[in-house]
Amino acid sequence: MYLNRQGEALGLRWDDVDFLAGTLRVSQELQRIGGKLTLVPPKSDRSRRTLVMPKTIVDRLREHEKRQVAEKLWAGSKCQDTGLIFSNRVGGPTQARRVIEKFHNG
Repeated sequence: MYLNRQGEALGLRWDDVDFLAGTLRVSQELQRIGGKLTLVPPKSDRSRRTLVMPKTIVDRLREHEKRQVAEKLWAGSKCQDTGLIFSNRVGGPTQARRVIEKFHNG
């Protein structure tokens, strides 16, 4: 499984994941355009693809989905249901540096 760009990972939605098949579809990416985080189509037709995920990734995504559901409940009416896998605490798009900080800080 390879995601070539951070923007591809940040643009992933739960609808792009097929847990049973163990696949994930790259269909959009997140970019900063005019100072605003924006979802856009991939840069090329070749970038639109379906990837097979190792079981460890499938398991980690399931765990992440559970945490995200809890965060949405905490956010209540402030929650934005964007469907993004990597989102901020209220469900909106997140910046790459936030994901990197979270990865390093646990």
